[in-house]
Amino acid sequence: MDLVKIDGVVYDALVSAIEEIPTVVEGNNSGTAIHRQRDIRDIKGIKYTHKVTFSPSDEHPELFDSLYSYLFDNIRESVQLEIVHNQEHISYEARYNTGARRVAYINDKEDFVGWDDLTVEFRSIETVINPVGV
Repeated sequence: MDLVKIDGVVYDALVSAIEEIPTVVEGNNSGTAIHRQRDIRDIKGIKYTHKVTFSPSDEHPELFDSLYSYLFDNIRESVQLEIVHNQEHISYEARYNTGARRVAYINDKEDFVGWDDLTVEFRSIETVINPVGV
């Protein structure tokens, strides 16, 4: 079962793929030592990025369009993201810059475009301090 909740609103959309991309956040003291020419790392933590691909449900494809409209008709500084997909649970305040959707079909008689999926890249706005393994 998928749960897509953005800013407290549940969207009837399926999550077809999630890609997680962690990025190490470096502090001001990172760089190369002058004496030994050795890299010095000042690790502050990790920021997570998730590329999430949403697909419309067969019962309510118009709700898929409302998800796209909410995210890209009026860009926000950040959203509160919550996604449950299989055993994966993602929940954090996220910013997003890009989104892409593909056309599944075009119905010329009704002047209607059916969308196949929507991929949005969400990035945490908070740095996770002292993550496990760092």
